[in-house]
Amino acid sequence: MSSEDFFKTVDESIGNQKQKEASEDERERELEEYYKTFVDDAEPLIRKYADEMRSRGIITEASSTFGDCSFKLYYADGGFVALRITGRRSGKGMAVRKEYTNDDGRNYFSDDLIFSKTFGLSNLESVLQDQIKQFLYYAPRHGGVSKNM
Repeated sequence: MSSEDFFKTVDESIGNQKQKEASEDERERELEEYYKTFVDDAEPLIRKYADEMRSRGIITEASSTFGDCSFKLYYADGGFVALRITGRRSGKGMAVRKEYTNDDGRNYFSDDLIFSKTFGLSNLESVLQDQIKQFLYYAPRHGGVSKNM
C-alpha cells in the first residue's frame, strides 16, 4: 500500500470516529432534554401521591428542584422510605434512587440508572406504588407509620 493510500484510510478512520462522536453527543443532548422534561412532568404525579398519603394521615414530603424531584414517607421511629428522580445534567442518564431506613436504623439506597426514553410516567407510577407498598410492609418494624397530628 502506498503512503498516499495509507493516509487516505487513516483520514477515513478519523472521519468515521468524529462522526460517531458527533452522533453520540447529539444523542446525549436529546436524552438530557428528555430527562429534564421527564422530571418536570413527574412532579405533579409525585405531588398527587404525596397528597393522597397525607390525606391518609401519613407524614409525607414531596419536593422539587431544577432537574430533581423526591417523595418521602416517614415511619413513627423517624425512619423513612424515599424515592428521588434525578435527571443527570451531563446527559449520562437519569437516576431513580430508592432510599430507606433498614431495621437496624441505618439508611441505605439503591440507584437504577436509566439510559433511554423507555422509562415513562407509567413506569414511575409503578415505582411509586411499589415504594408505598414497601413502606407499609415494613412499618410495623419501625413502630408504625408517622401520623400527621
